[in-house]
Amino acid sequence: MNPMSIRGLVDWHTPDEGPTEIEISRTEHMSVVCYCFEEDQEITPHKAGRDMLLFVEQGRIIVTSGEGKVEMGPNQCMVIPAGDSRGLEARERAVVIIAQSPPELY
Repeated sequence: MNPMSIRGLVDWHTPDEGPTEIEISRTEHMSVVCYCFEEDQEITPHKAGRDMLLFVEQGRIIVTSGEGKVEMGPNQCMVIPAGDSRGLEARERAVVIIAQSPPELY
């Protein structure tokens, strides 16, 4: 196990390609992904059968969950339980780390 710099993972796509998705880790129990959003890029609201921890490393995002909408900024985190809807929209360039358990199986 080695520490890593999130800044070293950051990669940006053009706005019409959607957020960049960079897998950090995947085990049989959890997946961790770094998402790099340009302003106005989003992950549309959807239901998921997994628990999710969301951590905003950089920027500002709007999170839509079963409880409504909330704006989040750097160094804030939120847990969204399995079964709740979830969606993200970037208000500005943003880097978001998402851990989900169990991992999505391909």
